[in-house]
Amino acid sequence: MKAYLDTEGIRFVEVMGFQASKPKGTIETILNRLKATKLKSGKRIIPESADSFFACHNVSDSEAIAILNEYSIAVNMAGNDSDVSKATIPEWIKAEQEREKRKQAADDARSQKAVETSFVISNVSEALWKELVAKLKENTDALHRVHLSGSTSLMTPADKQGEQRCRVQVTNLGIDQTYTDLFYTPKGTIIRCWTQAGQQDDFVFVILSGGELGIVRSGRGTDPAMNASYMAQTIVKTMADLVRRKC
Repeated sequence: MKAYLDTEGIRFVEVMGFQASKPKGTIETILNRLKATKLKSGKRIIPESADSFFACHNVSDSEAIAILNEYSIAVNMAGNDSDVSKATIPEWIKAEQEREKRKQAADDARSQKAVETSFVISNVSEALWKELVAKLKENTDALHRVHLSGSTSLMTPADKQGEQRCRVQVTNLGIDQTYTDLFYTPKGTIIRCWTQAGQQDDFVFVILSGGELGIVRSGRGTDPAMNASYMAQTIVKTMADLVRRKC
């Protein structure tokens, strides 16, 4: 098999003989290593004949040449072969390739941003978790002022790196009570929340527009982001309203 590389991608010719002499899946492996662009059709190649196809690589030309050489594929730069240099790529194919390149670049940028955001969050989330526990305790300690009682207790595993559990409990007249358990793992990006009634919510750490860290309820896009103080108030007030309704 031969390959002709140009600014648009790589044209492979004499494909049938190569497939017959190599283990099944070799071409797929080559496309994977070349990070070939996936088209709207879901395929990564544009067939040109029964014995040739075109693919758009997303590695450097030098890396592409090295990969192809590993499989004993002769590489020519477009223009070195008169027959290949005369071939033209239809405009609609060029347009689709360009769209796919832009989409791939946008996807890569989003993925990189997500990785960077996750890294930042994992390094500062513990401070917000500790602030949340302190604010929860501040709220439950003040419940006696509205004729209720409550407590906030933090259970930390011995190794300090495992999942921590914070139990918030609210009681009315010493009879009706409810509790909420919150779970957090150091350097984590979420807080899991379970109520006594069995309801589960995940709260996700997010970086707000001002650069500070906040918390939002997962799956509730309309809910505002919360700081530790607001989240603690929301949790304890909801529990206080619940035990009052039981009376």
